[in-house]
Amino acid sequence: MDDLLRTAVVLPATDRRPPHSVLVIGSHPADIALHAGGTLARWVERGTRATYCVLTGPDGEDGTPAEFRRAGQRLAAKLCGVTDVRFLGRGELAAVVQDSRPGRVLAPGTDPLEEWAELEAVPELWLTDAPEPNQYVDVTAVLERKLDALRSDAAWAASGADPEERLRERLAAHARAGGLPQGRLAEAFQVLRPVRRRP
Repeated sequence: MDDLLRTAVVLPATDRRPPHSVLVIGSHPADIALHAGGTLARWVERGTRATYCVLTGPDGEDGTPAEFRRAGQRLAAKLCGVTDVRFLGRGELAAVVQDSRPGRVLAPGTDPLEEWAELEAVPELWLTDAPEPNQYVDVTAVLERKLDALRSDAAWAASGADPEERLRERLAAHARAGGLPQGRLAEAFQVLRPVRRRP
């Protein structure tokens, strides 16, 4: 990841149109809905073809069986309008990137991925939960869909005192940082253009 991010070009914030296709990568079932569920719901409404890739082990840290977790992720994806959900093991990301030919990839900005090199060919890399966001997407109109997707994950729903209120506060802070009007909610991303390394 470090090599890819060191050589990537930070793209200026603009009012970007939804991509024709997007590949979304998450390492835990709730990550995608938490960090990008509203953005994905908006893009899918506007015709974007989305593929979810969940890079997760067979069973959850709490002992939750894999198939139960996968059913929750499929439901969360459906609530965001996404029908293509793939659960990947080590070494399988390259084939999905080649198959889906995404115009954009959304990936975690804080969790290292072992297969970052596979993302060098994508036009735009949108990092979720990144330390230096430069793009904000208004998700006010699709907040309930985002919350429904999160509620479908039992671990998220049981994660503490009113996780929805904390999420609303976080989205409001992103909206303020992005210069959106009072009362709006936004998801934040750091948008980069990967630079291919020469052989």
